Amino acid sequence: MESDAQNVERQASDESISGGVPTLGSSVRSMVTDAQGYLYAANSSSQKIQKYDSSGKLVKGWQLRKTGEGTGVMPIAIAISPDQSIYVGYAEGIVQKYDHDGKFILEWKSAKEKGESQSSLAVDCTGNIYVCMGFTPYVRKFSADGKLLSEIVVHNANDSPLMCTGIAIGMDNKLYVSAITDDGQTIEKCDLSGKVLLSWTPTSDGTMGVGLVSALAVDKGSNVYIGLVIGKTSVSDKANISIDTDSPRLIQKYDSNGKAITQWKLLNLQKGEALDIGSICVGSNSSVYVAIGGMMSATRIRKFESTGKFLAGWLVEQ
Repeated sequence: MESDAQNVERQASDESISGGVPTLGSSVRSMVTDAQGYLYAANSSSQKIQKYDSSGKLVKGWQLRKTGEGTGVMPIAIAISPDQSIYVGYAEGIVQKYDHDGKFILEWKSAKEKGESQSSLAVDCTGNIYVCMGFTPYVRKFSADGKLLSEIVVHNANDSPLMCTGIAIGMDNKLYVSAITDDGQTIEKCDLSGKVLLSWTPTSDGTMGVGLVSALAVDKGSNVYIGLVIGKTSVSDKANISIDTDSPRLIQKYDSNGKAITQWKLLNLQKGEALDIGSICVGSNSSVYVAIGGMMSATRIRKFESTGKFLAGWLVEQ
């Protein structure tokens, strides 16, 4: 495995790609790959779905349809089903379904009440859609045609409801949840009814501080990848995490039982600029894609091996 210094040097080659429009953080909040290895990015700035090949070449893009609620189009989640249908989620609690070529099929509301929002989507092996209602314990399960099948309430081992921020479903048919607790942020492994099977708290090495989870993904081997910002906290208030521009940004890989496998650092885009990890996804060949941005820099996608070795990077078109 290469050292952090070697990996950062490889990422530095990505900075030779100049230009682009600053997007005040990553404009890509969610990504997914299909069975052929193409990468789909939900771009909240351009309000498009953008399809890339594995080398970063833009193959196709389509403008998202304005929702039936008449609200703006700001996609924050994307998922793909076994039949290759594309599902796009919007913060205001709306899900849209498109075919593989971007043809609009239908939309439905995941929110039950005004002001309710959603943060991420996942699809199980039978094609059911799971919607994480942001900063609540609720994950709603829908059929492929938008019918509400059930509402899952995610609890911790002490039976206290959790504030969920993101979800992913592995090939083991388990639901992985990033959540906020009184002790900070945790990763919860649940069955599809929401019963917690195990839980772990991401940290760097036990000395640098606690982690703020900004992205979550699961690969075909049910290994868990998270985007982590290492911050500082107090003994009296572990849930209050302070971060700054110099706080380390990491990608961490765990097995399905929460055992740490590897981690690597992400290089900041500009000196003194806080790096925003917008999204992670893992392709069928185990390549790891990370969408990043900054307050002064354009959004870009970096591609890594599952060991953390940097492979390529490209700007996201706006």
